[in-house]
Amino acid sequence: MSNTFKELGTLYKEGDLLSKLIFILSGIYLTTSLTSMVLSLFDSSVLLRFIFALPANIAEAVSMPWSLVTYMFYHEQFIHFIFNILMLYWMGKLFMLSYQPRDLVNLFIFGGLVGGLFFILALNLFPSLSAYTNYTTLDGSSAAIMAVLVAAAIANPEMPVKLVLLGEIRLKWIAMAFVALSVLVDYKENAGGCFAHLGGAVAGYLFGYHMRKGTNITQWIGRIIDFLSNLVDKLANLLKGNKSPKFKVVYNNTHGKAADESYNMRKKAQNEAIDAILDKIKESGYSSLTDEERATLFNASKK
Repeated sequence: MSNTFKELGTLYKEGDLLSKLIFILSGIYLTTSLTSMVLSLFDSSVLLRFIFALPANIAEAVSMPWSLVTYMFYHEQFIHFIFNILMLYWMGKLFMLSYQPRDLVNLFIFGGLVGGLFFILALNLFPSLSAYTNYTTLDGSSAAIMAVLVAAAIANPEMPVKLVLLGEIRLKWIAMAFVALSVLVDYKENAGGCFAHLGGAVAGYLFGYHMRKGTNITQWIGRIIDFLSNLVDKLANLLKGNKSPKFKVVYNNTHGKAADESYNMRKKAQNEAIDAILDKIKESGYSSLTDEERATLFNASKK
């Protein structure tokens, strides 16, 4: 058993940020599910949903500010969890063809925050939904993943994606279809979730739109993550008796005005090269690529 945990730890350390995010979501799901099972054996009335899920009632949400963050990492139903994990892996890979891995984490959280706010506002503003406010809660990463999907589609709208049974479809149509289905289909059975997904889509659009103009609207989330990482590191070293931390995580502001221009020019050139390669594959097939073009496509897929 110890070897298994060591192997999992190694996989986590060696994985990219997308893999780490999936590890975290999976670990939280297993932990909360096992905890709920144990509590049920003792007839405990404690429900984790009332701790981690986001309540629609404004007063309750204000009294539980952490829930605006924890809800996006908490899944109560297995089907909901496994679907979101698969979607995150798929959309995350597409997202990182155009953006930095760190942007994935920042946008995931930003999309979840905006989605949560849309959820609360919708259930408190619309009369037809206000009747459900006092006993409705939100959980799951769907809004956060919707933000990742929309941002990826804005960066590479014409990218061909092969789907089982449906064949090759442009990424922009896939994103539009998911947003439309969330609004039209989910509204009948899950109105709160519908507005959360819509909020995530808006967050993804705003991120992609501003990144094209050279501004990263999620960099403040990265700064908060770095601050918390430094704080945890300092506390850990204090507990070990060290006077100062062994290392310090410093936020590297690569999205300052000058850096933003250089970064976006570089990314634009990379995206144009990838688009040209994809067009060539569509017209002449993968075998027509040169060794350099294949290397470029392979390196882009690993980012």
